Amino acid sequence: MEEKTIGLRELREEVGKTRKEVAEFLGVSIQAVARYENGERRIGIEQILPLAVFYGVTAEELITTVLNSYQSDR
Repeated sequence: MEEKTIGLRELREEVGKTRKEVAEFLGVSIQAVARYENGERRIGIEQILPLAVFYGVTAEELITTVLNSYQSDR
């Protein structure tokens, strides 16, 4: 069976977080989080591990999710 491909927005919604909560955690604007989710802006490598912990996933899972976000809008 094929796994469902999810992006950053779907991951955020799955764990019940708002864009505002993510923005406050990362110290960025809500617009920046929206751009991350839409694949318009890249997440810095230094944000991967903290964000993975915030979402309760592994860094590998988060990187896969980030890549899915970049590819889904292209």
